[in-house]
Amino acid sequence: MQIMVRPDDNDSFIVSCDGGVEWRSRIDLVAAIRPLSDGKPMRGLILDLEGVNYINSAGLGSIFALRKFAMESGAALVVSRATATVTRLLNTINLAQLVPVTDSLEEARLKLASHSNPGSA
Repeated sequence: MQIMVRPDDNDSFIVSCDGGVEWRSRIDLVAAIRPLSDGKPMRGLILDLEGVNYINSAGLGSIFALRKFAMESGAALVVSRATATVTRLLNTINLAQLVPVTDSLEEARLKLASHSNPGSA
């Protein structure tokens, strides 16, 4: 799996993955974002799954590890642009109960904005 992290609006980051999300990913996802966020305020993370063609059970654990890291950093996590196959899995485990799941990056940005401004939208 290849992981790319890029800054986004207002102290947020987009974490993009290509390929499959599996056992090693549980360490790699957090390791990819930690140096960029270390000591800086972080409002949110968008996990962009557009390039992911499968996730196994250990890979699901990596999403939860990233969620834990975000929570410990005072940030929100939003999962965005999952393929149809990955979306079925995320729906099966009811991930949206814990982490917002969106169809587009713009929707993900709106979710992050509402997290940092609870009184808004």
